Amino acid sequence: MRTINCETQKEWLNERMLGIGGSDMVVLDGLHGYSSPLKVYLSKIGIEQEISKQQEADFLRGHILEVASIEWYNKTHESKAEHLDKTIWVSDENEILRYSPDGVTKDGGLVECKSWRGYFDEPQSAAYGQLQWGLGVSGLEWGVIVWFDSDLKWQEKEFAFDNGYYHLQKKRAIEWYNKYVVARTPPPPVDSNDSSILYPTAIVGKTVEPVEDYLKLKDDYATNARMLKLLKEQNDEIKEKFKMKFTDAETMLDTEGNVIATYKTTIRKGYEVPAGQSRMLNLKIP
Repeated sequence: MRTINCETQKEWLNERMLGIGGSDMVVLDGLHGYSSPLKVYLSKIGIEQEISKQQEADFLRGHILEVASIEWYNKTHESKAEHLDKTIWVSDENEILRYSPDGVTKDGGLVECKSWRGYFDEPQSAAYGQLQWGLGVSGLEWGVIVWFDSDLKWQEKEFAFDNGYYHLQKKRAIEWYNKYVVARTPPPPVDSNDSSILYPTAIVGKTVEPVEDYLKLKDDYATNARMLKLLKEQNDEIKEKFKMKFTDAETMLDTEGNVIATYKTTIRKGYEVPAGQSRMLNLKIP
């Protein structure tokens, strides 16, 4: 493989545009729910997408925890790992097969660092896909996924290189890149967000003929809307009965002393809770 050590973030991003990286590959594999093939395509032809403040915060969080994950790994293993920043590996087999490593161990293992919201006893499938892509591009035989989640602790799991898995990834990546990026043809949208990117404005007066499936979908939508309206009316009646039962109380208990509902005043005056002032009903749903 060939190694490119970029000096700046801009240089690193420009190099990423020239091929398919690990994060791109898991999108093409359908393992990444926050992006789409269309967005990957746009990034490869130099069209930047707007990034939300939450995404910016997640990127910063991920970078900080990436460095911390390498430090944690080094404190818990004899074979130390080196953190790699703004580095891109390019496969000897094909220039478009690229990977940005998080770290590599002294004994030849790849380190893939992740930070996730939620609790995970096993690595997510997207992380496994990225690791296998990195192993295939680099020619390394094994790697480890190190992750930090909402449990506020690090975990790790090692994996051997799966040549069959990587072969399928590589075939899909090359075919996709040639079909869409080289041909400058956007891939089809996979959701309404993609459609809004391709068609940001409507043409006045233009109509589209619905096919039979969409006529059925419209009927299903109407049926669901009527059911939701009926359910809302039924729930409103139930809530009225609860409110009448409360009188001037604010808590309702079951036979075992568990709270099943509250009807509290949102505006308090001293220590008293006047029953008629802005009370809010809350039914405890398991």
